[in-house]
Amino acid sequence: MLAWVHQAIAAEREFLESLFGLKSDMRMVGSVRKFDAKGEEEEWIRELMDLSVGKLCVPLKVYLLVGVVLPDSYILW
Repeated sequence: MLAWVHQAIAAEREFLESLFGLKSDMRMVGSVRKFDAKGEEEEWIRELMDLSVGKLCVPLKVYLLVGVVLPDSYILW
């Protein structure tokens, strides 16, 4: 589940960068990304990423709650 969230965040970031026409910094896989103030488009991307990550957390939270809460209820019954 966490791998799915990580992949979804990376794909969303790449989509937004291509949508707004921001050039990739040609970094190596696994290297640290530097977030310099590039302008108004970068602020839009940050706001949209905050919204999308917040919405990704809902299914993750449900998945974790089901995994933690339901086994206890099966034991009690």
